[in-house]
Amino acid sequence: MMMIRLRFILDTCLPFGCLLAAILSTVSPGTCWSAIIAGQIDDFQDGTTQNRTNGPVANPVNVATGGPSGAGDRFLQISSGTFGGGSRLASFNQSQWTGNCVTAGVNSISMDLKNFTGSPELIRVALRSGTGGSSTPGYSSTTAVSLPADNAWHHAVFSLNTASLTAINSPTALNTFLVSVADFRIVEAASPSLIGDSGSFQVGADNITAVPEPTALTLSACALMALAYLALRRRRAAV
Repeated sequence: MMMIRLRFILDTCLPFGCLLAAILSTVSPGTCWSAIIAGQIDDFQDGTTQNRTNGPVANPVNVATGGPSGAGDRFLQISSGTFGGGSRLASFNQSQWTGNCVTAGVNSISMDLKNFTGSPELIRVALRSGTGGSSTPGYSSTTAVSLPADNAWHHAVFSLNTASLTAINSPTALNTFLVSVADFRIVEAASPSLIGDSGSFQVGADNITAVPEPTALTLSACALMALAYLALRRRRAAV
């Protein structure tokens, strides 16, 4: 009966269901994706910085407790100036947060943020087309998230659309640019910037999430159902 129900649900996801079943049947359980995927979350519970760095200077620090969920909830602490790190608060990822945001169906990035500086901070996200110097083209949040120094966590959402991003260093049109993002950054900057402002800043970040479009959510649900169906089919075949 369960098999029949799963088969019915999977069929209702067409035209995606059959394609996903075919693709997923060729993917091993240990497959590691190296580019952005809708719904992915960096929660830092593995004790690492999850490939987020400050470049040649001291990396961000994985803090063992005190995240949005309280005791035992790890988070990433990013620093600059007298707090450590470089002269600018600009922490970047050049692995799982790069690639094709359009195909992945990612239309915004959300995260939880906490101000450790003691004075208000202006946090933006920045996307770049390469990993070079300050002249590398890209886009930065037009409007910053104003993070008060209130010792509290705040949820922030950064949209990836033309109304929410400012072009810097003459990048390609946004729809073209988002097909091949090479560098994703969190910066502190008073105005749109790809490198952040110089100064002493310290911010906590957690639950960095690639927020999917509604169609991507449907596709993800179908993928999960396809996996469940394939697992049950293999289990029956093994009996």
